[in-house]
Amino acid sequence: MLLDLGVTDTHVIEFSPRLMPRQIDDEGSHVLQSKLTDLGLTIHLNKSTSSIKGEHKLEALEFSDDSTLELDLLIISAGIRLRDELAKQSGLEVGAHGGITVNERLQTSDENIYAIGECALCDGMIYGLIAIGYKMAEIVAANLCGGAKTFKGFDMSTKLKLIGIDVASFGDPFVNEPDGRSIVFEDLHKVYIKE
Repeated sequence: MLLDLGVTDTHVIEFSPRLMPRQIDDEGSHVLQSKLTDLGLTIHLNKSTSSIKGEHKLEALEFSDDSTLELDLLIISAGIRLRDELAKQSGLEVGAHGGITVNERLQTSDENIYAIGECALCDGMIYGLIAIGYKMAEIVAANLCGGAKTFKGFDMSTKLKLIGIDVASFGDPFVNEPDGRSIVFEDLHKVYIKE
């Protein structure tokens, strides 16, 4: 959008060590970063914003590593942040890295309390997509009404067009031997495919 408006000094700030860390593998992320850089974007990885600077107007972002980036326009595309404080205070089981631990019926360690959405840690996985939250809500509603539905994971396939670059992820991009076999087709000028 900014490139279409003629804004040439555009930066992408990513908290993770690579782009789209939950959707694509390291190699795919590297290809994406290279394509974005070729379009003129500056990519900043491993950056945690500590404050937004400016008195009466936006002036800069300050990062936790004490570096700053001067700017006059900020667009935020925020991912998920686990909110499990209430569960901890209530004595419910939470994962080592956060998230309210749930079973396949989406019950917490207290069988009378359910958790869904991006706070629910199911089989060691946090799902941050709205469609999955809807499915979880459907399962909990059925169980509250006497049913016996279970959550068996969800297809995390993702497809989006990012600044004219098609990005898609189907299946598990992080599967390794012996659980699966990767087949990679790579044409750095056009496409990166990993099956």
